[in-house]
Amino acid sequence: MQEQLWQNICFIAARARNPKIKIPEYISLSLSAPLVGFDEMLPEEFQVLIGINQAPPQTGFPSLMLENLLELKPLYQNSLEDQLLIQLQTYLPIALLAYEARRRKRTIAISHFAQSLDGKIATFCGDSKWIGNAENLRHAHRLRALCDAILVGNNTVRQDKPSLTVRKVSGPNPQRIILGTQAVDLSSLIAASPEKIMRISPEFLPDDEYTICLCLQQDTGRIPGKEILEKLFQHGIHSVLVEGGSKTTSSLLDDQVLDIVQLHLAPLIFGSGKSGIKLPHIQSVDQAVEFKFHRFQPMGDGMMFTGLIS
Repeated sequence: MQEQLWQNICFIAARARNPKIKIPEYISLSLSAPLVGFDEMLPEEFQVLIGINQAPPQTGFPSLMLENLLELKPLYQNSLEDQLLIQLQTYLPIALLAYEARRRKRTIAISHFAQSLDGKIATFCGDSKWIGNAENLRHAHRLRALCDAILVGNNTVRQDKPSLTVRKVSGPNPQRIILGTQAVDLSSLIAASPEKIMRISPEFLPDDEYTICLCLQQDTGRIPGKEILEKLFQHGIHSVLVEGGSKTTSSLLDDQVLDIVQLHLAPLIFGSGKSGIKLPHIQSVDQAVEFKFHRFQPMGDGMMFTGLIS
């Protein structure tokens, strides 16, 4: 990915997080310099215009329109190189999620994980390295840099010992959030970054030098996803990347609060193992989770599915 374009996208994401700055009608984005304009044109020859609330001014520059949380449609002309267009369509909507969070007054949730063609995220013994490829790993770190927070469950921390930081690309680390009640070893997270870890639990956990706790009440054995996202929004978190595990992702999907689903489909068949998504049984096909918008795009030797639910 062109580094200058990536830096401008990161700048847009950082500005969108500031609730004191109004949501712009359109954004002008330089393709060759560290320049971004909000409701104004740039003194640049190479730029693209992005409509947020309405179509941008008609000019000789390439123009796109944000139709929903994910869909960035070409407008007046499509003179962008294919690779630049794909990069904008993949990452700019994620950078703008804070605007939709402010409209809805709750955090926007996006899930991402790699799975085999038969829907497995790990073998029966729990081995999952590496189902995804190098391209998907960089993509996941770009998502981390653009989202305010990253959320995983206790089991993911226990099994994978992750760092949950941005290492493969430039950009800020997200707020790391652990969901669960049981004590879990946080040493991998503590060693990776000095930033405090947020814990969400139905039980009171005292804050210490490494963690802060949000205590939320359980409902039917788990904390409702709606309560989690509303509380995170109150703490200034506009977007959260859910990276696992299966139980955490499936619970948010079942609670109908997961907005975007990303699945990296690896050219593998396990035949057995741990499934990525587990939902209650349905009786007919029309009860399945449907997507308002979706796309498939190649990613290395795999394929990325991105779908918008809400």
